[in-house]
Amino acid sequence: MVLRKWIYLILILVWGGTALNAKSIFKLRDLLHTKDYKEFSYRIKRIGRPWRSYRPRQLKNLALVLTKRKRFAEAYLVYGKLMMTFHKREYREVRRMLELKKKIRGKLTRPFLNTLLAQSQLLFEIYKQNYHRYKPGQMRKARRKFYRQVNLLQVLDEKNEDRLDELEEALEAFEEEEKRKRQKGHYVIRLGQRMYKGKLHLIRESDDSDNLLISSARVMDFGLAYEVQNYYFSYHFAFHYMYGAAGVQSEQTNISYFQDGVGVGAYAFIPGTMWKFNGGRTAFGLEFPLMFRQGNFTAPTGFKFKNTFRYGIGLSLISRWMFGSHFGLEFSFGRMTSMESSLWHLGMLYGF
Repeated sequence: MVLRKWIYLILILVWGGTALNAKSIFKLRDLLHTKDYKEFSYRIKRIGRPWRSYRPRQLKNLALVLTKRKRFAEAYLVYGKLMMTFHKREYREVRRMLELKKKIRGKLTRPFLNTLLAQSQLLFEIYKQNYHRYKPGQMRKARRKFYRQVNLLQVLDEKNEDRLDELEEALEAFEEEEKRKRQKGHYVIRLGQRMYKGKLHLIRESDDSDNLLISSARVMDFGLAYEVQNYYFSYHFAFHYMYGAAGVQSEQTNISYFQDGVGVGAYAFIPGTMWKFNGGRTAFGLEFPLMFRQGNFTAPTGFKFKNTFRYGIGLSLISRWMFGSHFGLEFSFGRMTSMESSLWHLGMLYGF
Protein backbone atom coordinates (compact mmCIF):
# COMPACT_ATOMS: atom_id res chain seq x y z
CA MET A 1 0.00 0.00 0.00
CA VAL A 2 2.77 2.40 0.93
CA LEU A 3 4.64 1.62 -2.28
CA ARG A 4 1.50 2.24 -4.34
CA LYS A 5 0.98 5.63 -2.70
CA TRP A 6 4.57 6.59 -3.54
CA ILE A 7 4.05 5.51 -7.14
CA TYR A 8 0.90 7.61 -7.45
CA LEU A 9 2.71 10.55 -5.86
CA ILE A 10 5.50 10.29 -8.44
CA LEU A 11 2.93 10.11 -11.26
CA ILE A 12 1.24 13.23 -9.94
CA LEU A 13 4.55 15.08 -9.90
CA VAL A 14 5.53 13.88 -13.40
CA TRP A 15 2.19 14.36 -15.18
CA GLY A 16 0.89 17.32 -13.25
CA GLY A 17 -1.89 15.52 -11.43
CA THR A 18 -3.49 13.81 -14.46
CA ALA A 19 -2.57 10.22 -13.65
CA LEU A 20 -5.23 9.74 -10.98
CA ASN A 21 -7.99 11.61 -12.82
CA ALA A 22 -7.54 10.02 -16.24
CA LYS A 23 -7.23 6.30 -15.75
CA SER A 24 -9.05 5.77 -19.05
CA ILE A 25 -5.85 6.88 -20.78
CA PHE A 26 -4.23 3.69 -19.52
CA LYS A 27 -6.80 1.43 -21.23
CA LEU A 28 -5.97 0.09 -24.65
CA ARG A 29 -9.45 0.60 -26.02
CA ASP A 30 -9.18 4.32 -25.32
CA LEU A 31 -6.34 4.53 -27.82
CA LEU A 32 -8.93 3.84 -30.52
CA HIS A 33 -10.66 7.14 -29.74
CA THR A 34 -7.63 9.32 -30.39
CA LYS A 35 -8.19 11.88 -33.13
CA ASP A 36 -4.95 11.59 -35.09
CA TYR A 37 -1.53 9.97 -35.26
CA LYS A 38 0.13 12.71 -33.21
CA GLU A 39 -2.22 12.23 -30.25
CA PHE A 40 -2.00 8.43 -30.54
CA SER A 41 1.81 8.55 -30.57
CA TYR A 42 1.85 10.81 -27.51
CA ARG A 43 -0.49 8.55 -25.53
CA ILE A 44 1.25 5.33 -26.47
CA LYS A 45 4.57 6.76 -25.29
CA ARG A 46 3.19 8.10 -21.98
CA ILE A 47 0.87 5.24 -21.18
CA GLY A 48 0.97 4.58 -17.46
CA ARG A 49 0.42 0.86 -17.27
CA PRO A 50 3.51 -1.30 -18.02
CA TRP A 51 3.18 -3.00 -21.41
CA ARG A 52 4.01 -6.39 -19.94
CA SER A 53 0.80 -6.28 -17.90
CA TYR A 54 -1.10 -6.69 -21.19
CA ARG A 55 -1.26 -9.91 -23.13
CA PRO A 56 0.22 -10.21 -26.65
CA ARG A 57 -3.25 -11.10 -27.96
CA GLN A 58 -4.63 -7.80 -26.66
CA LEU A 59 -1.99 -5.80 -28.53
CA LYS A 60 -2.53 -7.83 -31.71
CA ASN A 61 -6.27 -7.23 -31.53
CA LEU A 62 -5.64 -3.50 -31.04
CA ALA A 63 -3.38 -3.49 -34.11
CA LEU A 64 -5.95 -5.42 -36.17
CA VAL A 65 -8.75 -3.02 -35.24
CA LEU A 66 -6.57 -0.04 -36.14
CA THR A 67 -5.73 -1.69 -39.47
CA LYS A 68 -9.43 -2.22 -40.26
CA ARG A 69 -9.99 1.47 -39.52
CA LYS A 70 -7.17 2.30 -41.97
CA ARG A 71 -5.04 3.78 -39.21
CA PHE A 72 -1.98 2.01 -40.49
CA ALA A 73 0.69 4.19 -38.89
CA GLU A 74 -0.84 3.65 -35.42
CA ALA A 75 -1.08 -0.10 -36.00
CA TYR A 76 2.61 -0.10 -36.99
CA LEU A 77 3.47 1.54 -33.65
CA VAL A 78 1.50 -1.08 -31.71
CA TYR A 79 3.33 -3.92 -33.45
CA GLY A 80 6.59 -2.18 -32.57
CA LYS A 81 5.61 -2.09 -28.89
CA LEU A 82 4.60 -5.74 -29.11
CA MET A 83 8.03 -6.74 -30.42
CA MET A 84 10.02 -4.65 -27.96
CA THR A 85 7.97 -5.95 -25.00
CA PHE A 86 7.29 -9.62 -25.70
CA HIS A 87 10.09 -10.45 -28.18
CA LYS A 88 12.88 -8.48 -26.60
CA ARG A 89 15.60 -11.07 -27.24
CA GLU A 90 14.78 -11.47 -30.94
CA TYR A 91 14.44 -7.72 -31.33
CA ARG A 92 17.89 -7.15 -29.84
CA GLU A 93 19.45 -9.90 -31.95
CA VAL A 94 18.07 -8.40 -35.15
CA ARG A 95 19.32 -4.93 -34.15
CA ARG A 96 22.72 -6.47 -33.37
CA MET A 97 22.80 -8.18 -36.77
CA LEU A 98 21.97 -4.96 -38.61
CA GLU A 99 24.32 -2.69 -36.66
CA LEU A 100 27.31 -4.99 -36.09
CA LYS A 101 26.87 -7.27 -39.16
CA LYS A 102 26.93 -10.36 -36.94
CA LYS A 103 24.95 -13.57 -37.13
CA ILE A 104 21.87 -14.06 -34.98
CA ARG A 105 22.38 -16.20 -31.94
CA GLY A 106 19.60 -18.70 -31.40
CA LYS A 107 16.34 -19.13 -33.30
CA LEU A 108 13.79 -16.47 -34.10
CA THR A 109 10.29 -17.42 -33.00
CA ARG A 110 7.42 -17.63 -35.47
CA PRO A 111 5.29 -14.97 -33.62
CA PHE A 112 8.19 -12.51 -33.91
CA LEU A 113 8.60 -13.17 -37.65
CA ASN A 114 4.84 -12.86 -38.19
CA THR A 115 4.92 -9.49 -36.43
CA LEU A 116 7.71 -8.34 -38.75
CA LEU A 117 5.64 -9.50 -41.73
CA ALA A 118 2.59 -7.59 -40.45
CA GLN A 119 4.75 -4.48 -40.13
CA SER A 120 5.96 -4.91 -43.72
CA GLN A 121 2.37 -5.07 -44.96
CA LEU A 122 1.55 -1.96 -42.93
CA LEU A 123 4.51 -0.08 -44.43
CA PHE A 124 3.06 -0.82 -47.86
CA GLU A 125 -0.37 0.47 -46.78
CA ILE A 126 1.19 3.60 -45.23
CA TYR A 127 3.05 4.24 -48.49
CA LYS A 128 -0.15 3.93 -50.53
CA GLN A 129 -2.17 6.03 -48.09
CA ASN A 130 0.29 8.93 -48.12
CA TYR A 131 1.52 8.65 -51.71
CA HIS A 132 -0.06 11.92 -52.85
CA ARG A 133 0.96 13.80 -49.69
CA TYR A 134 4.63 12.88 -49.72
CA LYS A 135 7.27 15.34 -50.77
CA PRO A 136 9.98 13.76 -52.98
CA GLY A 137 12.36 13.26 -50.04
CA GLN A 138 9.63 11.76 -47.85
CA MET A 139 8.59 9.39 -50.64
CA ARG A 140 12.14 8.12 -51.10
CA LYS A 141 12.49 7.63 -47.34
CA ALA A 142 9.19 5.69 -47.04
CA ARG A 143 10.05 3.53 -50.04
CA ARG A 144 13.51 2.79 -48.67
CA LYS A 145 12.05 1.86 -45.28
CA PHE A 146 9.65 -0.61 -46.91
CA TYR A 147 12.32 -2.32 -48.97
CA ARG A 148 14.71 -2.47 -46.02
CA GLN A 149 12.07 -4.30 -43.97
CA VAL A 150 11.20 -6.68 -46.81
CA ASN A 151 14.84 -7.46 -47.57
CA LEU A 152 15.46 -8.13 -43.89
CA LEU A 153 12.55 -10.57 -43.75
CA GLN A 154 13.72 -12.34 -46.90
CA VAL A 155 16.95 -13.12 -45.05
CA LEU A 156 15.28 -14.11 -41.77
CA ASP A 157 12.13 -15.89 -42.96
CA GLU A 158 12.32 -18.12 -46.03
CA LYS A 159 8.87 -19.54 -45.29
CA ASN A 160 7.15 -16.26 -46.23
CA GLU A 161 9.35 -15.52 -49.24
CA ASP A 162 6.43 -15.82 -51.69
CA ARG A 163 4.32 -13.36 -49.70
CA LEU A 164 7.21 -10.91 -49.57
CA ASP A 165 7.68 -11.19 -53.34
CA GLU A 166 3.96 -10.48 -53.76
CA LEU A 167 4.33 -7.39 -51.57
CA GLU A 168 7.18 -6.07 -53.72
CA GLU A 169 5.21 -6.75 -56.90
CA ALA A 170 2.16 -5.01 -55.42
CA LEU A 171 4.22 -1.90 -54.65
CA GLU A 172 5.66 -1.82 -58.17
CA ALA A 173 2.18 -2.29 -59.68
CA PHE A 174 0.79 0.47 -57.48
CA GLU A 175 3.54 2.90 -58.53
CA GLU A 176 3.05 2.03 -62.20
CA GLU A 177 -0.69 2.65 -61.90
CA GLU A 178 -0.09 6.01 -60.21
CA LYS A 179 2.29 7.03 -62.98
CA ARG A 180 -0.40 6.19 -65.50
CA LYS A 181 -2.92 8.31 -63.61
CA ARG A 182 -0.56 11.25 -63.33
CA GLN A 183 -1.77 14.14 -65.46
CA LYS A 184 0.52 15.92 -67.90
CA GLY A 185 -0.23 18.99 -70.01
CA HIS A 186 0.86 19.64 -73.58
CA TYR A 187 -0.17 21.58 -76.68
CA VAL A 188 -1.76 20.15 -79.83
CA ILE A 189 -1.88 21.72 -83.30
CA ARG A 190 -4.95 20.62 -85.26
CA LEU A 191 -5.24 21.05 -89.03
CA GLY A 192 -8.06 19.73 -91.19
CA GLN A 193 -11.32 20.30 -93.00
CA ARG A 194 -14.62 21.05 -91.38
CA MET A 195 -18.01 20.83 -93.04
CA TYR A 196 -21.23 22.17 -91.69
CA LYS A 197 -24.75 22.61 -92.96
CA GLY A 198 -27.09 25.23 -91.67
CA LYS A 199 -30.37 27.00 -92.23
CA LEU A 200 -30.62 30.58 -93.45
CA HIS A 201 -33.74 32.70 -93.49
CA LEU A 202 -34.34 35.01 -96.47
CA ILE A 203 -37.02 37.61 -95.65
CA ARG A 204 -39.17 39.24 -98.35
CA GLU A 205 -39.27 42.93 -97.41
CA SER A 206 -42.73 43.54 -98.87
CA ASP A 207 -44.62 41.12 -96.63
CA ASP A 208 -41.94 39.86 -94.17
CA SER A 209 -42.46 36.29 -95.39
CA ASP A 210 -39.76 33.85 -94.33
CA ASN A 211 -38.06 31.70 -96.96
CA LEU A 212 -35.85 28.85 -95.84
CA LEU A 213 -32.42 28.37 -97.43
CA ILE A 214 -29.85 25.64 -96.80
CA SER A 215 -26.14 26.47 -96.77
CA SER A 216 -23.40 23.88 -97.08
CA ALA A 217 -19.92 25.09 -96.11
CA ARG A 218 -16.54 23.42 -96.49
CA VAL A 219 -13.76 25.25 -94.70
CA MET A 220 -10.12 24.82 -93.77
CA ASP A 221 -9.76 24.46 -90.03
CA PHE A 222 -6.75 25.65 -88.01
CA GLY A 223 -6.74 24.95 -84.27
CA LEU A 224 -4.54 25.10 -81.19
CA ALA A 225 -5.48 23.08 -78.13
CA TYR A 226 -4.11 22.66 -74.64
CA GLU A 227 -4.57 19.11 -73.43
CA VAL A 228 -4.22 17.55 -69.98
CA GLN A 229 -4.00 13.77 -70.04
CA ASN A 230 -3.08 10.65 -68.15
CA TYR A 231 -3.01 7.01 -69.24
CA TYR A 232 -6.81 6.70 -69.27
CA PHE A 233 -8.37 10.14 -69.94
CA SER A 234 -7.62 13.43 -71.62
CA TYR A 235 -9.24 16.85 -71.32
CA HIS A 236 -8.67 19.62 -73.83
CA PHE A 237 -9.64 23.19 -74.60
CA ALA A 238 -9.12 24.35 -78.20
CA PHE A 239 -9.45 27.52 -80.22
CA HIS A 240 -10.21 27.07 -83.95
CA TYR A 241 -10.29 29.48 -86.87
CA MET A 242 -12.04 28.41 -90.10
CA TYR A 243 -12.23 29.95 -93.55
CA GLY A 244 -13.66 28.63 -96.85
CA ALA A 245 -16.62 28.68 -99.19
CA ALA A 246 -20.29 27.75 -99.03
CA GLY A 247 -23.13 27.06 -101.40
CA VAL A 248 -26.72 28.18 -100.73
CA GLN A 249 -29.97 27.02 -102.28
CA SER A 250 -33.65 27.33 -101.47
CA GLU A 251 -35.67 24.55 -99.89
CA GLN A 252 -39.07 25.96 -100.90
CA THR A 253 -40.86 25.96 -104.25
CA ASN A 254 -42.22 29.52 -103.97
CA ILE A 255 -38.73 31.02 -104.38
CA SER A 256 -35.72 30.12 -106.48
CA TYR A 257 -32.33 30.99 -105.01
CA PHE A 258 -28.88 29.59 -105.62
CA GLN A 259 -25.45 30.98 -104.80
CA ASP A 260 -22.09 29.19 -104.87
CA GLY A 261 -18.58 30.08 -103.73
CA VAL A 262 -19.75 32.36 -100.93
CA GLY A 263 -16.91 33.32 -98.60
CA VAL A 264 -17.59 32.13 -95.06
CA GLY A 265 -15.56 32.28 -91.87
CA ALA A 266 -15.97 30.99 -88.36
CA TYR A 267 -14.17 30.58 -85.09
CA ALA A 268 -14.91 28.25 -82.23
CA PHE A 269 -13.98 27.49 -78.63
CA ILE A 270 -14.08 23.74 -78.14
CA PRO A 271 -13.70 22.03 -74.75
CA GLY A 272 -13.80 18.25 -74.71
CA THR A 273 -12.86 15.02 -73.00
CA MET A 274 -11.78 11.63 -74.33
CA TRP A 275 -11.44 8.09 -72.99
CA LYS A 276 -8.20 6.40 -74.10
CA PHE A 277 -7.81 2.77 -75.13
CA ASN A 278 -5.09 0.51 -76.45
CA GLY A 279 -2.34 2.25 -74.49
CA GLY A 280 -3.51 5.71 -75.61
CA ARG A 281 -3.27 4.98 -79.34
CA THR A 282 -7.07 5.11 -79.70
CA ALA A 283 -9.47 7.52 -78.01
CA PHE A 284 -13.17 8.34 -78.15
CA GLY A 285 -14.97 11.19 -76.49
CA LEU A 286 -17.20 14.24 -76.54
CA GLU A 287 -16.68 17.87 -77.54
CA PHE A 288 -18.87 20.88 -76.77
CA PRO A 289 -18.13 23.49 -79.45
CA LEU A 290 -19.16 27.12 -79.02
CA MET A 291 -19.09 28.39 -82.60
CA PHE A 292 -19.47 31.80 -84.29
CA ARG A 293 -19.88 31.97 -88.09
CA GLN A 294 -20.28 34.68 -90.69
CA GLY A 295 -21.04 34.52 -94.45
CA ASN A 296 -20.95 37.07 -97.27
CA PHE A 297 -24.34 36.04 -98.64
CA THR A 298 -25.90 38.27 -101.28
CA ALA A 299 -29.62 38.97 -100.98
CA PRO A 300 -31.59 39.59 -104.20
CA THR A 301 -33.47 42.86 -104.67
CA GLY A 302 -36.45 43.12 -102.33
CA PHE A 303 -35.05 40.56 -99.87
CA LYS A 304 -32.76 40.57 -96.87
CA PHE A 305 -31.03 37.88 -94.82
CA LYS A 306 -32.08 37.47 -91.23
CA ASN A 307 -29.10 35.61 -89.85
CA THR A 308 -25.82 35.84 -91.80
CA PHE A 309 -24.00 35.96 -88.41
CA ARG A 310 -24.88 33.06 -86.18
CA TYR A 311 -23.52 31.54 -83.00
CA GLY A 312 -24.41 28.54 -80.94
CA ILE A 313 -23.28 25.63 -78.83
CA GLY A 314 -23.30 22.03 -79.90
CA LEU A 315 -22.30 18.47 -79.13
CA SER A 316 -19.91 16.31 -81.15
CA LEU A 317 -18.63 12.76 -80.94
CA ILE A 318 -14.89 12.62 -81.56
CA SER A 319 -12.49 9.78 -82.25
CA ARG A 320 -8.69 9.85 -82.44
CA TRP A 321 -6.02 7.47 -83.72
CA MET A 322 -2.38 8.15 -82.83
CA PHE A 323 0.56 7.12 -85.05
CA GLY A 324 3.48 7.34 -82.67
CA SER A 325 3.73 9.78 -79.78
CA HIS A 326 3.16 13.03 -81.73
CA PHE A 327 1.07 12.57 -84.88
CA GLY A 328 -2.54 11.51 -85.11
CA LEU A 329 -5.81 11.56 -87.04
CA GLU A 330 -9.14 12.94 -85.73
CA PHE A 331 -12.72 12.58 -86.90
CA SER A 332 -15.80 14.16 -85.33
CA PHE A 333 -19.44 14.72 -86.14
CA GLY A 334 -22.24 16.39 -84.25
CA ARG A 335 -24.87 19.08 -84.24
CA MET A 336 -25.05 22.78 -83.40
CA THR A 337 -28.37 23.17 -81.62
CA SER A 338 -29.24 26.87 -81.82
CA MET A 339 -27.69 27.22 -85.30
CA GLU A 340 -29.78 24.34 -86.68
CA SER A 341 -26.60 22.97 -88.21
CA SER A 342 -24.75 19.66 -88.53
CA LEU A 343 -20.98 19.63 -88.07
CA TRP A 344 -18.28 17.33 -89.46
CA HIS A 345 -14.52 17.44 -89.03
CA LEU A 346 -11.58 15.42 -90.37
CA GLY A 347 -8.02 16.42 -89.67
CA MET A 348 -4.50 15.71 -88.56
CA LEU A 349 -2.90 16.68 -85.25
CA TYR A 350 0.56 17.17 -83.86
CA GLY A 351 1.21 17.14 -80.11
CA PHE A 352 4.23 18.75 -78.46
